[in-house]
Amino acid sequence: MENFGIFYSLRAKEKRISYGCEISPDVPNHLRGDVGRLRQILSNLVGNAFKFTQKGGIRVSASLESSSDSDIRLRASVRDSGIGISKEKHGTLFDKFGFWTLVGEHRDKD
Repeated sequence: MENFGIFYSLRAKEKRISYGCEISPDVPNHLRGDVGRLRQILSNLVGNAFKFTQKGGIRVSASLESSSDSDIRLRASVRDSGIGISKEKHGTLFDKFGFWTLVGEHRDKD
């Protein structure tokens, strides 16, 4: 996450918006899992935040939601001051074959 934060902080400087990346101290330093997939998901969310945020800022955070002897659950959050997505569209945000147009309308890929 640290390299992730550094990359986007440089991008925020270029765009002249604020950017923050915070990892809660209760998140373990070393985890086992699909790091590439996590990076892809966060990059997509943060990339869209940059695309649609012209002023203000973007904040990324990660915290520990739950843990057991065998696994943990993290909560990642991306907040921005961009145009937003209507509440009606929230349920389709992670549709496998969908994407968002500039006006926030969901369409299926051809």
